[in-house]
Amino acid sequence: MSAATGPARWTHMGDPGEFAPPPVHMEDDEAEERRGGPVWLPWLVFVILVLIVAWLLWRFMDWGTPESVPVSKSVQVTALVPSVIGLTAEEAATEITNAGFKPESETVYGTDQPEGVVANQEPAGGTQLIKGGTVYLGVSAGVASAIGADDGESDRGNGAPDVIGMSEDLAIKALERSGLKASVSYAYGDAAQGVVFFQSPAPGDPVEAGQTVAITVSLGRRVRQVRMPNVMGLSESQAKARISAAGLTPRPMFQPKADSVGRVYEQSPAAGTLVDEGRRVFFLLGVAP
Repeated sequence: MSAATGPARWTHMGDPGEFAPPPVHMEDDEAEERRGGPVWLPWLVFVILVLIVAWLLWRFMDWGTPESVPVSKSVQVTALVPSVIGLTAEEAATEITNAGFKPESETVYGTDQPEGVVANQEPAGGTQLIKGGTVYLGVSAGVASAIGADDGESDRGNGAPDVIGMSEDLAIKALERSGLKASVSYAYGDAAQGVVFFQSPAPGDPVEAGQTVAITVSLGRRVRQVRMPNVMGLSESQAKARISAAGLTPRPMFQPKADSVGRVYEQSPAAGTLVDEGRRVFFLLGVAP
């Protein structure tokens, strides 16, 4: 005979007045806890990991020096002013505008540049200027007198245009526009990479039509390389001192590691690696878990 469904009943145990309580059914989540642990535990672990990652990012990101950014002023973006001497007024205005500045032209006299060509500019090419600033261009009214023989003859050619400070492409165009040829070489120098920092004949020197002008384009400043020192097992202050003495910039980081508390247990790059002087290098110090 099947048991009827309904509310739980007390079961008679045999002795008068003795009854067993009805069976207790565990809730689903209690059963889940017995099988696989509390259902909220994975979420708790996830939240803790997120907090740890957020703290590490906040701790080790390079926020810069707070005093370097005035609170009451907006950050002003600067850019390099292109060198446009030797270009036509229209070409120069386009270059200046594309670089984020405002060109303003005026006519100048007594220059060695052909009419309509930029003879000077302010600020000079390669100068840092706030974007939106004005670059003043002196546009030549024409060559006042040819630079040639002492007897004043004007068929000997003009002075070499000044292409120092221009990019390689602009310098070649300026020379070709003056009826000259360019011979390009490359060398390390203090000028920005890709910028002409030497020419021969020098600006203004007498040149003949079709003559070759040698220009030297900068490869940038040559960076000396040094070897990364071994800082394994050192304290933070010792590691910083050794890295700084090698001409590098120390950057400590911290991770829980019980057997290396207060000592370097990892470094990057490895000891003996050749790196550029002044480069920032990292090392890990253990902290108590």
